Amino acid sequence: MFDTYHLFLTGAMLDQANRAKGEAEAILSKSQATAEGIRMVSESMRAEGSAEAAKLRIAEQYITAFAALAKNVRYFKFHFPDS
Repeated sequence: MFDTYHLFLTGAMLDQANRAKGEAEAILSKSQATAEGIRMVSESMRAEGSAEAAKLRIAEQYITAFAALAKNVRYFKFHFPDS
């Protein structure tokens, strides 16, 4: 026989299972979207001039990150590798 307490526990367990299922579906969806994005980048990198475009984009991101760092730091020590 199920009393109110057992019905409450059953409901709580179902709620927990549904939340876990939702979280698992969200993780799967995010990983599928990430995989699709990687596939698209990989495909586009095969095009002519794509390597140069990628290098330019990385340089832009580096400069943006460096500028953000410069706003928050008073002292910089530059190190230039011997190359």
